[in-house]
Amino acid sequence: MIGVTGATGQLGLQVLKHLQQFKPATTRVRALTRHPEQAAGLAAYADEIRRADFGDPKILATAFEGIDTLLLVSIEGEDEMRLRLHTQAATAAARAGVKRIVYTSFFDVAPDSPSVVARVHRLTEDAIRQSGCAWTMLRNGPYVDNIARRVAQAARHGGVFRMAAGDTRMPFIARSDLAEAAARALVSQEAGNTAYRLSGAELLSYQALADLVGAALDATVRYQSISDEDYLEELRAEDLAPGLQTRRIAYVQSMRQGFMTALTSDFERLVGRPPCLMRDVVPRIDLDDDPTH
Repeated sequence: MIGVTGATGQLGLQVLKHLQQFKPATTRVRALTRHPEQAAGLAAYADEIRRADFGDPKILATAFEGIDTLLLVSIEGEDEMRLRLHTQAATAAARAGVKRIVYTSFFDVAPDSPSVVARVHRLTEDAIRQSGCAWTMLRNGPYVDNIARRVAQAARHGGVFRMAAGDTRMPFIARSDLAEAAARALVSQEAGNTAYRLSGAELLSYQALADLVGAALDATVRYQSISDEDYLEELRAEDLAPGLQTRRIAYVQSMRQGFMTALTSDFERLVGRPPCLMRDVVPRIDLDDDPTH
């Protein structure tokens, strides 16, 4: 039995779809969500649908019962809350007899990284290792989907995308590729106690990404590097929550310091093919989506 948390989310749903393509015929799939009453569409991709709430250990005991391999999709929210709920989920999985946890971690988990997200995922990884379950860490590279939508929004409102990323070149990767990697890890017999750092196939500057987005929209958009102080002012003007402002500033600092800029062969090692090139991915992204989700 394979269990997938966050099953109604953008990543979790794509993982379920990929599992249907290549999981063993005898393997059952359980979709786990906080709102199963709203998840009737999951029945096409899962044998069972159960409620799972990381904040309720009693519910998790039932949700995780009988699962051999669990995909623990990281949640969003305030940092300490995320860490607490991730740890509760890992503990509940171990108590329920889950043999292996596959965790959607972050490309940067370095102890000396300025990124607050790096700390959350590093400590979550520690909690999973300490749970006693076997583990697979999927250190997902920077999703191109979300940043491309932010660039598209800038293209429609002035034509300038501002960010404090300097001249950083990033190993962007598609959410669809990361979903396939997660599904492959769930069925792999060789991925236990292994960490995969999943980069895209190329390092791309923000201007190069802006050019791809502009071409997809038949518009012109220019990348402008700004200071942390100016970036913070823009984030405040967007009325982002203070915690998200802090996260965004720390994120660009980690980029500029090189914590987010590696290319690896881990995706191809896990999936069996190279990750998709951004020139092929960006035209397929729904650039009308809200970039904050």
